[in-house]
Amino acid sequence: MSDPPTLDDLHSGHHSTRLKKFDYIQPACYFVTICSQNRKCIFGNVQKNQMFLNGLGAIVQECWLQIPTHFPWTTLRDFVVMPNHIHAIIQIGCQLGRSNAAPLQKGNAGPHVAPGSLGAIVRSFKGAVTKRIHGELGVSRQVWQRNYHEKLLRPGQEVANARMYISENPQKWQRDQENPESSS
Repeated sequence: MSDPPTLDDLHSGHHSTRLKKFDYIQPACYFVTICSQNRKCIFGNVQKNQMFLNGLGAIVQECWLQIPTHFPWTTLRDFVVMPNHIHAIIQIGCQLGRSNAAPLQKGNAGPHVAPGSLGAIVRSFKGAVTKRIHGELGVSRQVWQRNYHEKLLRPGQEVANARMYISENPQKWQRDQENPESSS
């Protein structure tokens, strides 16, 4: 049996892992980490190895679960909302559809965000969360840090490792490098 996956195994020390010339609309499974602005713990807290979402965290979870409504060629796999980030596995198919949660606007998304790509999905998700948090909770702060981390997962052991990492994340929060109060 292999060692349990580490954060470095899944997104290589927080450096961009985007593959040059890779088409992120290709059918594949992706491990995604999206962090709150300045990694502030704003989505809830971990108590007794279990994540408890607050109002902001509940909106994050609801918006994540709505992704297939806006991007019907996607399948959501395992995910966890943590106090200051979300880890998820998203499987992307190959058909294009609408992206109207926070649609890409010409000249606004940058030249490298293709409609239907992983980047477009994450951008739409982050936009939908921000809009709801600002509108429903009256929170005016910046919610998300710029960009996100992703890793293309090969079927089999890489997917299994990512699933284990996600499911164990709340239990490992006290030692997690994303935890600002971590002792490690």
